[in-house]
Amino acid sequence: MSHTHLDAMIARYLLVYKTTPHATTREVPSALLMGRRLCTRFDLMVPSLTAHVQSKQIAMQDVAKSHGSRQFAVNDRVLARNFSGLNKWEQGTVVEKLSNRYYMLWVHGTVVKRHVDQIIALPKLDYSSQLSVSDDVVDSASSARDCSVLPNDVEVDLPITTATATVTDNND
Repeated sequence: MSHTHLDAMIARYLLVYKTTPHATTREVPSALLMGRRLCTRFDLMVPSLTAHVQSKQIAMQDVAKSHGSRQFAVNDRVLARNFSGLNKWEQGTVVEKLSNRYYMLWVHGTVVKRHVDQIIALPKLDYSSQLSVSDDVVDSASSARDCSVLPNDVEVDLPITTATATVTDNND
């Protein structure tokens, strides 16, 4: 054996020794001696924990952006979680913002406190698109006059169609 070959074997042994956790302390001797872990070939094969965490955080931020903000304004229409009754979700209106996560809602004549996890935003109504109602959607005059969806200052005149029936006597 040559002198350089023996030095390489000793260096390899010391690297393995200093990077293997000790049975008693459960710490790597290099971390205790130098305050850091030594980088080995095995460490290059194992993915970096910080890179993994950063990629997951970026993915979570993308998901949060796609779901939109969970902030509500007063008078926003929402669905609130119902914990009593058959319906899981009840339609309501935001009455007050208590904090970034808690809101007071008006649901079926009562005021309830809900967390943002228990609230789903409803799409805002576009009143201009509701004014163009086609005749086939309106099935009767009574439903045509029900304007509870529209604000008070909007009036809609829809044509009222009447059906006429002809009675014939078949008794000749």
